[in-house]
Amino acid sequence: MSPVLSFFCLPGNVYEFIRINLYGSLPSLVSLNDIIGNSNATIEEGDFKFHALQQQLHSMNTKFCFSAEDSTGVIQKIKYDARTNSFVGFVSPLDNGVPIPQSFKINSFEELKTWFDTEEKAPLLNVHMVQPISSILDQNKIPTPFILSAYGIHNKFTANDVLYRWKFIFENCLKRQIRLIGFSTDADSRYMSAMRIASGLFSPVQNLTFHDHPHAFKIELPSQWSWFYLQQKQLFLFFQDPIHLVTKWRNRLLSTTADLGLGQDQITIDHLKNIINSDQYTKLDHGLTQSDLNPKDRQNFNSCIKLISNDIPNLLVDDIDANGTHVYLQLLKIIVKAFIDKATTISERLTLSWCVVFVCRLWWSCIKISTFQNSSTAKNEKINKAKYFITKPAYLSMEINAHNLLYLVLLVKEKKLPKEVLNIHIFNSQFYPKF
Repeated sequence: MSPVLSFFCLPGNVYEFIRINLYGSLPSLVSLNDIIGNSNATIEEGDFKFHALQQQLHSMNTKFCFSAEDSTGVIQKIKYDARTNSFVGFVSPLDNGVPIPQSFKINSFEELKTWFDTEEKAPLLNVHMVQPISSILDQNKIPTPFILSAYGIHNKFTANDVLYRWKFIFENCLKRQIRLIGFSTDADSRYMSAMRIASGLFSPVQNLTFHDHPHAFKIELPSQWSWFYLQQKQLFLFFQDPIHLVTKWRNRLLSTTADLGLGQDQITIDHLKNIINSDQYTKLDHGLTQSDLNPKDRQNFNSCIKLISNDIPNLLVDDIDANGTHVYLQLLKIIVKAFIDKATTISERLTLSWCVVFVCRLWWSCIKISTFQNSSTAKNEKINKAKYFITKPAYLSMEINAHNLLYLVLLVKEKKLPKEVLNIHIFNSQFYPKF
C-alpha cells in the first residue's frame, strides 16, 4: 500500500489522473479512504496517538525521539466527522494546555446552532510532530517524522498552557518507555517563555518540578564555565527552529526601525542596494534581485542563502564603509552552517554556535555602555538602545540553541544518550509545510 499512499499524497488530481489512465492499477478513492480508516492511520482532532508512536519506534528499535510543535494558518471552515459524530474546525478547548478530543460531539441540531453562534472557528492548525532518532546516521535514511496530534487553535493560549502540554506529552511518552529528549518551536513569545521557564535560562521564574523530576538529565559542569548558564538538571532540552532564526536575522537587516551598527561601522541594507544598483556589477556578480531585499517577504529563506553566498562578502570587502554589514552577513552564514548545514561536524557546530553567542554578548555589552546621540531625541529622553542590536527573540534563540547543543554533547560524552542524537539539523519545525 505504500506506493498507493504515496500517489494519494501528491497534490492536485494526480491520483485520479493515474488511476483513470492506468485502469485497475489503483483502488478508487472510496476504497482507499476505507483502507486508510481501517488501518488506524486517520487523525482525530485533539487526540494524541501515543500508542501508534510506541509501535512506530518499536519497529525501528529505538526509544529516543524529539518533538516539534508549530501552527499554520488554515481556511476557517467547519466539517462533520461521521466516524466520531463530531464537528471539527472550531477552536479546541484546552484542559491545562491539552486539547479535549471530540469536544463538539453533536447530540442535537440546537446544540450545533449554539456552537455556530458562540464558538470561534479555528484560524490556526496546531501540529505536533515527533522525529524518531534512528541508529542510522546516513543523511539519506533519516526516519520520517510521525504526526502525533493536530487540532484547531487561536492565539489566546499562554506560556503555561505550553508547559502543561509539554509535560503531558513527556509523561505519556515515558509511560510507554519512550524517552522524549526535547522540543523544537519557532520564536513565538509564549514558546520562548515556556522554554526559559522550564530550563531556567535567563528566566526570573523557574519551574522546579521540571528540574527535580526523577527522569531529568544531569551533567557534570566544570566550575570554571562561568559563561554557561544552563542548570545541571534538565527534564528535556529545547531548540529554536533555525530556519526562523535565520529569517529573523535577515529581517532585522531589512528593518526600517532598526539602526544596527558594530562600533563605528554601520550595518545597513543600503550597502546591498548599492551593489544591485551599481553599473559596475551585474546579477552574475552578486545573484541578488530587488525581491531579495523586500522586507514584506519575512519568510524568504532563499534570500538568506543568497545573502551569505561567497559573491556578496567578496563585493562588500571592496567597500570600506560596509565592514559592519560584512561581519553581520558572516554571522548569518555561521548560523546556517552551525544549525542547518547537514555536512557540518558536531565539533564545528559547537565552535560556530558559541562564536555567534560570544560576539552577540560583546556586541550588546558595548551598546549598553555606549552613549548615543540622536538629533530627533529630546535631551532628557531615554534612547532605546535595543534598536542598535538584533531582536531579543533572535538573540535568545541563539543562546538557547548553543546552550542546549553543548548540553546534548555532554550527555553523549557521559554516555547518557547515544551519539545519534547529535544529528540536530532534523530537530526543527519545518516539516509542517510537508504535512
